[in-house]
Amino acid sequence: MTRIVLRGGDLVTASGLVRKDLAFDSVSGLIVEVADHIDVSQDDIAQGRAMDIDGCWVSSGFVDLHCHLGEPGDEGAETILSGSRAGAIGGYTALLAMPTTDPCVDSAGAVLGLQALARSALCEIVPMGMLSVGGAEDALAPAAEMAEFGVQVFTDGGHGVQDAGFLRRALDYVDDLRSSTGQPCLVAQPCDLRTLSKGGQMHEGAWSSRLGLAGIPAAAEEIMVAQTLRLARLCDTRVHLQHLSTAVSFELVRNAKEEGIQVSIDVSPHHLIFQDGECASYDSRFKFRPPLRSEADVEAARFALLDGTIDAVASGHRPVTSDQKERPFDQAPSGAVSLDIVLSVLVGELGLEPEVVARVLSWTPARIAGLHGQHGCSLEQGMPANLAVVNPKATRVIGQSSPVSRSTNTPFHGRTMTGNICHTVWKGDFVVRNSEITR
Repeated sequence: MTRIVLRGGDLVTASGLVRKDLAFDSVSGLIVEVADHIDVSQDDIAQGRAMDIDGCWVSSGFVDLHCHLGEPGDEGAETILSGSRAGAIGGYTALLAMPTTDPCVDSAGAVLGLQALARSALCEIVPMGMLSVGGAEDALAPAAEMAEFGVQVFTDGGHGVQDAGFLRRALDYVDDLRSSTGQPCLVAQPCDLRTLSKGGQMHEGAWSSRLGLAGIPAAAEEIMVAQTLRLARLCDTRVHLQHLSTAVSFELVRNAKEEGIQVSIDVSPHHLIFQDGECASYDSRFKFRPPLRSEADVEAARFALLDGTIDAVASGHRPVTSDQKERPFDQAPSGAVSLDIVLSVLVGELGLEPEVVARVLSWTPARIAGLHGQHGCSLEQGMPANLAVVNPKATRVIGQSSPVSRSTNTPFHGRTMTGNICHTVWKGDFVVRNSEITR
């Protein structure tokens, strides 16, 4: 047994921070001891088997519900390996990979291909499956076959399923699959009514009028949120809504949860701090889907995060090559790389308590994705050693260190951010040590 001891840190629990030492076994990949004090030898210290983490938090590793890893089809922007490196630097031990690759993940063969590509990754890569074959909303993809190889979340990504009848069929199909397999399968749905948002470049409002850019009305999201919630109630099944962004959407979900509808939602870090006025520079790094919204929407998102309406913060990591992102605003693609900045947004920009950070980045996302047996676990003896060690006071300047992602499209370039990952442990192995990738 090779025992590693983390000494003098604070473990994140549901009731707050608790000062404990923690030891894990790098062979079994399990936590082997948690105590007020764990004895170590001078040799342990000299050989790096005992590490002082005074001033740091220890959380279960983070789980991302929404990231784009490029491969296959867009390896110039990102590969699974480079995306996993960005995830590891950000404290993630599991990433749910969106299935909208080229070719998309709409068959068991595609799932196996993605899993083969992920064998060298620095965190667990969890494939998501398409709801429809090719995303065309003509025929249901073979979710049962994909589920046999571990897929539990199904989504068509992009604008979300537009055909209400098809979405109802998909919800019923995935719910039947959940019942027959006993696995927590669910549908994940972005909410963007294409007939309203088509051609839009930013949030529709005073800023879009002033800048002469076509707007995307909040209603394009809100109508689909309301429709999807009604279908979830009709089908009596679980649904997860991805990257919501408006005050009305959050209120719709809040009311739906009170009614007993089985819904969970996530929000991107960008929609918690940036407003649509950022687009005044015509800098395409501030172009997102859904678009950055109004000040009132940002305030509503923050409130919904604190009151539990928002279940998770998902990175929305979307790498874009420099030549694409540097096009004029109305021609550039949406999105930003973000796996390595989510923690800093929550800790440094929003000042969230450690237990809130762990709830929205680890515990709840793991439960939503059906990964709670391996990720998002309590920090107790016998549990998997998938860990994120956070220094909440460490600062860094975004863009002044070598990027781990293949892309650098971020609105945080040049910004000093507080809150950093010291170590990421996956299956008992340091994939990040002293804020550096180990392999």
